[in-house]
Amino acid sequence: MDSLSYDVGRTSEHHTDLAILAWPNKAAVKMAAFAWLNGGDWSMVSREWFGQDDGFDLKLRAVILLMYLKTRGAQAIRTSPSVILQNIEKPRLVNSSETKEPSFRRRWLIFVSLVLLKLLHLLSEPLALFGSALEFSLNFLSDNSFSGFFLRGEVVMPKTTSENYLSFIGHLDRRISLDKTKSREDGDLYYAALCIMSSKLAYENSARIKHVVEHHWSMKYLGLNDYWDEYQEKETTQAFMMSADQEKTVVVAFRGTEPFNSEDWCSDFDITWYELPNIGRIHGGFMKALGLQNNCSWPKKPLPNPNRLSPLAYYSIRDSLKALIAQDEHTKFVLTGHSLGGALAILFTAVLVMHDETELLERLQGVYTYGQPRVGDSTFGEFMEKKLEEHDIKYYRFVYNNDIVPRLPYDDKDLVFKHFGTCIYYDRNYQPKVSY
Repeated sequence: MDSLSYDVGRTSEHHTDLAILAWPNKAAVKMAAFAWLNGGDWSMVSREWFGQDDGFDLKLRAVILLMYLKTRGAQAIRTSPSVILQNIEKPRLVNSSETKEPSFRRRWLIFVSLVLLKLLHLLSEPLALFGSALEFSLNFLSDNSFSGFFLRGEVVMPKTTSENYLSFIGHLDRRISLDKTKSREDGDLYYAALCIMSSKLAYENSARIKHVVEHHWSMKYLGLNDYWDEYQEKETTQAFMMSADQEKTVVVAFRGTEPFNSEDWCSDFDITWYELPNIGRIHGGFMKALGLQNNCSWPKKPLPNPNRLSPLAYYSIRDSLKALIAQDEHTKFVLTGHSLGGALAILFTAVLVMHDETELLERLQGVYTYGQPRVGDSTFGEFMEKKLEEHDIKYYRFVYNNDIVPRLPYDDKDLVFKHFGTCIYYDRNYQPKVSY
C-alpha cells in the first residue's frame, strides 16, 4: 500500500491530521463524501466502494470523516465533498513524520473523540442550564444566612454579574489572598504564587475579578475578554489581564475548562493534529481555541471574516501586550492558566515564536501553568525547548499528585503527545519534586 494521502483538510503549508482519517483509502473518502452529500444516508452507498479492504475498517474510516464533516462543517476543511470527489484521483505526498499507515487504534480514538464532540454539541444547552442553576443555588445559599432567611424572612437574590457572585470553581476554593511574603525580587517563587491565584481567579466574572485585583491585591485591572473560535463559530476562550508591581509586570491569565461549558470540552476532546513543517504536531482543539484561522493558517495579521463577532485570542492579546510594553521599557509580562488555560498559555508563546515576535519574547518573563494537558508531540517539544532557551524564557508546569489532566492526551505510540519544560510535581503531602 503506497504512502500517499489525499488533499483533504490541508493547505500548502499547514494541515490538520484529518487527511489520515481515511488514509490512504480513496474509497473511504468517497464513501464519506457521497453519504454527506446525501444527508448521511448510507443506503445510497454502493457495496462496490468497499473495494478489497476489510469492510468494517473501511467503513470506520469513512464514518470518521463523515462525522468530522457534520460536526465541524465544510468550513473546517475549507472545501466541500464535491471538491473532494473531483480531486480524489490527485494524490499528493505528505511531508510528515509518519512513515507508515496510522494504526486502527489511532483511527478508533479519533472516532471516539468525534462521537464525544457530537454528543457535547447536543448536550450544550442542557449542560449550560444545569451549570447555571447549580451556581445560582450555591450563591443563593452562601448569600443567605439561616437566621436571615428562616427567622426574619430576608432574602438576598444573587446577581450573576456582581462582584460577590462566585463560579462553581470559586465555591470549591474561596481563597483570594496572595502570599504577602513574596515580592518581585523573589523571582520565580513570586511569579508562581501570583500566577496560581490569577489562574484560579480567571474562572470568575469581570466584576469579581476587578474587585479582587483592585481591592484585595492592590493591582490594576486591565479587563476580561471573550474570544472567537472560527471552527465552533462561538466565543469559547476567555482571558483577563492585570498589571502589578507599579505596572512593571503584566499578567495574562487564560481561563481553563469550565465544568459545564461544552465548548471548552470540545476544545479538549478535539485531538486532531495541526502540523507545522520543522516545528511538529500540535493539539488541534487548543490551536483553534487560541485563534487558528479557518483556512488552517496562522498569518501575522488575522484574515477578514464577516461572521466573526469578537476578536481572536492570540491576535488581540498580542496587540494589547505590544501597546503595554511600548509604554515602559522595563515592563515585562507573564502568561498563566489552569488546565485548558495552561495549554493556551504555552501555545500563545509558540505562536509568538512562529511569528518571530522578538520584542515580545524578550519581555516575556515566564510561563507558569497548573494542571496543564499535553499540547504536542516530541518534535514540537524539542523545538519549543530550544526556542525558550534562546530567548531565556522560563517555563514551569505545576502538577499535583494524581491529577488526570496533565496525563492527557496520552503519550502512547498512537497519540504520541509529549510534555516538555520543567515539571514541579507535588505529591499528596504537598512535597515538591522538580523534573526536567
